[in-house]
Amino acid sequence: MSALATVPFTAEAPAFHRLFLSERALLGTTAGVLLSYVLEGPLRLALVLVRLEMILYARDAVMLALVIWFTVSRQRNTPLLGLLALLLCHFLIGLLSLPSLAQALMGAKVYVPLAYGVAMAPVLRRHPASVARFARFTLLITVLGVFGNVYIAYPWIGMSYETAMGAVELSRSWSSEGVSRIPGFARASFTAAGIILLSLAPALTITSSRLLRACLVLASGTAIAVTTTKGAWTGLAAIAILEVLWRVGRSWLWGSGASIIAMTSLLLPLVTTQLYLNTAHAATWQLSFVERIKDMWPRALKLFADPLQVVWGRGLGGIGVAQRLGEPTVYNAADNLMLYLLLTFGALGVVYAGAFVGAVARYSGENARGSMTAWLRAWLGIWLAGGLTTNMVEDIGIEVVIGLTVGMAFAPRMTQQSEAYA
Repeated sequence: MSALATVPFTAEAPAFHRLFLSERALLGTTAGVLLSYVLEGPLRLALVLVRLEMILYARDAVMLALVIWFTVSRQRNTPLLGLLALLLCHFLIGLLSLPSLAQALMGAKVYVPLAYGVAMAPVLRRHPASVARFARFTLLITVLGVFGNVYIAYPWIGMSYETAMGAVELSRSWSSEGVSRIPGFARASFTAAGIILLSLAPALTITSSRLLRACLVLASGTAIAVTTTKGAWTGLAAIAILEVLWRVGRSWLWGSGASIIAMTSLLLPLVTTQLYLNTAHAATWQLSFVERIKDMWPRALKLFADPLQVVWGRGLGGIGVAQRLGEPTVYNAADNLMLYLLLTFGALGVVYAGAFVGAVARYSGENARGSMTAWLRAWLGIWLAGGLTTNMVEDIGIEVVIGLTVGMAFAPRMTQQSEAYA
């Protein structure tokens, strides 16, 4: 936590000390929230051993409390207010279209980390060096945790405890093609891979030695391979391709590439579910994708009960984990970002995603030499590319980082001085 919390104040920092929270406290809180996500496996085990497992849910309460505080404080955050207004509209749609209040409330809870990231963006953008040091720490500890898990059977993997909603695993134990999917200190193998991807760009920024940078990339790629998370390789490829497009054509070419990925993600479930595909001889590594085409995506599209829902969606909670509280028999994880957005927000979700890509492209053009600009492009690329086969919404770490990206990309114009290293 100290890597992010112990930072000097800048001249631009607002007078948080006049309020009940200092900027240093906000940075430390964010570090704590993210560390509870990075080290969730051993943390859950420790809490279970002392019968305090429910304390972990205080993480959501802390994020929600700070979102509310930023909303009512004098520190105007236009992106946060805009996001909350949109979420409120779609929450009301969920209340009207879903079978239970609990389902809509759970759907709203899913977006608390996103709102938290937006709320914290004005603070974190003033401390890019501290963010980068923290990212390097999370990268190293996650990579070491994965490598150690190859030789050591961590006790939290496969353990579970009972809650009112059923059994909850401390860390997921599963395999792919007969090979164990290793999570390390994270709660699942794909979570560990996501942490590595999100941490890599900031970590490379403060690593000056080419040899050390090469070692970081090699170690990260090897750890991702150990987790057997195929979608992470798509994210790595997207980062590389989009960065090449940025260097060649700057904002317009990068934006075009990101838009193509987003449209591919949208068309993938819409088109493949309408085609007759002979999957009888599909390779083992293709079976999960075949299952999406044959079962998950068609069932998700059937959730639209009214043609008008295609325009504004089913509302918050209309797809994903929230369905367990109101529609358990038709629960669907979506496993596709744009499909998840389409079911939740309707065609408006596609508009929101397009506006997001455009905002990041604009921000990159206006802050081409900003220390965090490349991170935003990388994070958006990971979000879109990973969204080809994952919903990318129901993950705390990803949502906080995407919230930070939203908060910076949609904020009023910022000077290069506001991003200078602290």
